[in-house]
Amino acid sequence: MKPSRAINVHLGSDMKAQWLEYCKARGKSPGVMIKEAIQQQLNRAQPETGIIDECWNQDAANQPLKFGQVQPDTQATALPVPETPQPTTIKPNRKNKKSTVEDRLLSAMERLLEQGRNFGSVSVEQLAKEAGISRATFYLHFSDKGELVAKLTTRLTQDIVGSAGVWFQENQLSKDKVDLKTTLTGIFTTFKKHHAILEAIVSTAQHDDNVARLHEQMLTQLCAQSRRAVRASNHQQFPPGVSSDMLADTLTRVIALYCAHSIANTSDSELTELIDTFTHICRRSLF
Repeated sequence: MKPSRAINVHLGSDMKAQWLEYCKARGKSPGVMIKEAIQQQLNRAQPETGIIDECWNQDAANQPLKFGQVQPDTQATALPVPETPQPTTIKPNRKNKKSTVEDRLLSAMERLLEQGRNFGSVSVEQLAKEAGISRATFYLHFSDKGELVAKLTTRLTQDIVGSAGVWFQENQLSKDKVDLKTTLTGIFTTFKKHHAILEAIVSTAQHDDNVARLHEQMLTQLCAQSRRAVRASNHQQFPPGVSSDMLADTLTRVIALYCAHSIANTSDSELTELIDTFTHICRRSLF
């Protein structure tokens, strides 16, 4: 059996010889024997602390301890290892970011339209410059200018519905709650605010089939809202041949058409008279 470098320490030749004979009797190499001895001491260590006490520690009576024995009264207490704080990664809210860019583009389109431009003459480069973004950013949010126009009509529809108060809110409308003047004030004010978009949509629809489709889709959605409102308002019985749905559609389209052609140049005083006039027409028609 070859002597192991693991025992090549200053123990003296006699002790080395005895150690080799002992290992030979066990049928194991000195290195294996040392490894097993170390493993035994590790196994005897307290699991709570994971610490092997030194072999020369003494107990309360100053009695020498055996190798690996844990001092019962003075055993070390393992300090908890503080967890390494993980860096917090704040993920960007892509939805909010997208809404912000959309708002900037929609506002930019509205400003350009108010300057006398039309959908056909406004380029993507002009839109991006007006919105303060790059051309590449535009295409991250819209595939083309047509998709932006579709978004414009959707936003306009949502704003009109939201401005009508309880008139367009399902399950909240009754005859006692109907305030046509408040409803029409919200609708006409919204149309006036976005008159540039409305005028551009109506004028472009005459020669652009896609815009015409979007415009009709907007009117259809508004008519559907009006139909539900008329049915829920507990109106009086209409004369024979008069359909509540047809009446709702007619009033909705007349208001939208009037606003598209005349609301832009209406003064505040004229707007008040206009709201009072249409309030009278709608009240007489419905109630």
